[in-house]
Amino acid sequence: MKKISSSDFRLVSIAIGDFNDDNKFDFAVGANSHPNSIAVDDFNNDNQLDIVVTNEDVNSIGLLLGYGNENFANQTILLNQSDFQPFSITIADIDHDHCLDIIVANHKNESISVIFGDGNDKVKSIIQYSIGYSSRPYSIVLYDFNNDTHIDIAVTDDATNTINILFEYGNISFEKINTLSTGYNSKPLSLAVGDFNNDLLLDLAVTLTGTNNIGILSKLC
Repeated sequence: MKKISSSDFRLVSIAIGDFNDDNKFDFAVGANSHPNSIAVDDFNNDNQLDIVVTNEDVNSIGLLLGYGNENFANQTILLNQSDFQPFSITIADIDHDHCLDIIVANHKNESISVIFGDGNDKVKSIIQYSIGYSSRPYSIVLYDFNNDTHIDIAVTDDATNTINILFEYGNISFEKINTLSTGYNSKPLSLAVGDFNNDLLLDLAVTLTGTNNIGILSKLC
């Protein structure tokens, strides 16, 4: 393995993008305020990549708008809520308004937050969905799991050893329908979606930290 650089900080998350318009990939890495998850996209429609990050230790979601010259604006706090411990983050246009929205797994308060963007650096609205009592949401993936053309959310819960799927019905609301067990004391964390056995049906791959292996849940749709 080639080591690119070293740091005195604890490096947790990483994302890639061309941040200086030189047609080469650059790296964005989280450090200091314990940003467990980073996502990169153009949030204000200026054709420059921006960075959104979960700041776990300070309970906030931050957005840094990129200028395309290696520089970024000061962080704009999109969500700041005590004791919600944001962990995993992902991006999609949930409400089909051509503006990116942010979906966050809140590890401490048993919920998922959907932050609806306005196409700039402002929040249009925020909706929070409970995953269940004593849950600990960790990793999120987005996919149309029931083939209805709407984006659904799958999230791991290492407290109850499950993967929960929340279905979206086209009215910008989600309902928790499917709960998939990953096994006793399996402690599922990261998720990936794909057809891993070439049967043309969707599968979920999950890292199981309690048993130190990878699980595959097949034939989801």
